[in-house]
Amino acid sequence: SPETEHSNPNKSLMSQQYAFTSGAVQHKTLPKKGLPALEIDANLHVLSSLDMSGSNSGAIFAYVYSLKDSVNRVAIKAYNQFLGKNGLDFTVFPSMLELENQVVSMMCSHLRAPPTAGGCFTSGGTESCFLAVKQAVFYARKVRNIQNPEIVVSTTTHVCFQKACDYLNVRYISVPVKDDFRADVAAMKEACNENTCLLVGSACSYAHGVIDPIKELGEVALEKGLLLHVDGCIGGFVLPYWRRLGKKLPEFDFNVPGVTSMSVDLHKYAFCQKPASVVIYKDRDMRRYQYWSSADWSGYTMINSTIQSTKTGGALAAAWATLNYVGDEGYIKVMQQMLDGTNALLEGLPKIKGIQLQGQAESNLISFTSDEVSVFHLADDMKERGWYIQPQLGFKNSKPNIHLSINPQAKTSAPKLLSDLAKSVEACRTKPDLSKMWDEKMDLVMKKHQATSPIDEHQLYKDLINLAGVKPDELPDGLANINYMMNRMDTQTREMLLKFFVSDVFTFDTEVSKRQEQQLKPKINSAIKSWVFGRVKMFISDNSTTFLLGAATGAACLFLAQKKGVVSL
Repeated sequence: SPETEHSNPNKSLMSQQYAFTSGAVQHKTLPKKGLPALEIDANLHVLSSLDMSGSNSGAIFAYVYSLKDSVNRVAIKAYNQFLGKNGLDFTVFPSMLELENQVVSMMCSHLRAPPTAGGCFTSGGTESCFLAVKQAVFYARKVRNIQNPEIVVSTTTHVCFQKACDYLNVRYISVPVKDDFRADVAAMKEACNENTCLLVGSACSYAHGVIDPIKELGEVALEKGLLLHVDGCIGGFVLPYWRRLGKKLPEFDFNVPGVTSMSVDLHKYAFCQKPASVVIYKDRDMRRYQYWSSADWSGYTMINSTIQSTKTGGALAAAWATLNYVGDEGYIKVMQQMLDGTNALLEGLPKIKGIQLQGQAESNLISFTSDEVSVFHLADDMKERGWYIQPQLGFKNSKPNIHLSINPQAKTSAPKLLSDLAKSVEACRTKPDLSKMWDEKMDLVMKKHQATSPIDEHQLYKDLINLAGVKPDELPDGLANINYMMNRMDTQTREMLLKFFVSDVFTFDTEVSKRQEQQLKPKINSAIKSWVFGRVKMFISDNSTTFLLGAATGAACLFLAQKKGVVSL
């Protein structure tokens, strides 16, 4: 499914207006008078309480990457210091130019790039990979005179490359992977033609945590005169450290002949604040084809190194601060913890009856499946036990499965996770059979619509949403039913449904919001109490010297009064 942040299954204060992509809503207006800072803080605290907690404890196995609080404090301070700076014009803010050059250079060293390499700081893996595609496409058109460029990837390549091709109107050729979920180099070579401008390999792939045969892909790239990008967004920071710690890994970085560019996310396992990523080119002169510039208008001449024009300096400063604060020795310790935690889970998961690993993970990303219970039930049940494990729909030779992105905390949390998972598997054996619940009903709906041409997508969406029992003003408490239904659909229907659904979710309606506040009143009251307690605690902490002096003065006065016989204890 598309790259999305995890939707909180709790009912949300943020209105869910399911008008089936149409219909009038009552929009929110600006407050007549500005709200007090304390009220704003309280409101944000209430909203934040709706999100799943546990990012620092290691209970969430996707989306969040966190180290100890001292690292976050340093990063947040740097973020706030540079929040108002604008990366649009480095002649006005040369500090951002220096910070970016240093961060990119550190990543060049980390990935064994040559002295000729250069890159850019971006807003995340999607932008980094998008720019790598853009660079390859524009280079192909200008230098190789390829007017209809194509890229060749595998079915485990991150979908952000597909997104880039959709935006740039470039043909996207996806080749099935082998049974071990690694790229089929021979098949990818066969898919290349005179319009091919870029090959893509993963180190590692998100879904299964395996490394594509980058060395062999490099040989194909050199033989055919193609560019080769290695997507190291999630593995590019971890794998060099694991190699140093003694883990045997295939070659994957700029040390491989034929690799021309790489991407690495810093907001993942370098534990920097979001958004932070880097795209690097072996030859920094090739970076020019990533840039966009225009002097063809009446305003100032525009030059953008990345997709964004205006961009805050906060994320860049926070990344620089985190990399320097943790340092190489600090990261070595963290990566050892991650390696230990990953090994513990790889050893323990197959021992749970009904669980099978899917692929032989070479990184800290693990996929497992089950032939005995529904992994969709499993994800819901584990969430009730305080864990977020990510369900992945089936695709090609990959069964429906559970994905785990392992954080350093897994070294200590692995035994508890494995114990709860074993209990969850047994509990899920008594859950309803999803196929008996949904197959016949879904088939009836789909047959009704397939009998019409063209299919009325709005009505199909409405019928399926109603079938799933999604209410007009709340998100479901569990996602097993929806995930199962999505898993039975073809990819085009999945994508269509998600677009309608997200369009509905991102719509505000005042009346619906009022109803939701009533439904959420107990949770809101609890969050407000938590906020008040936090403010009192913060006040005492911020004024600890005053409190200590006051307490000491009071104790001294009490002692003197007792000595003079004024009071007795």
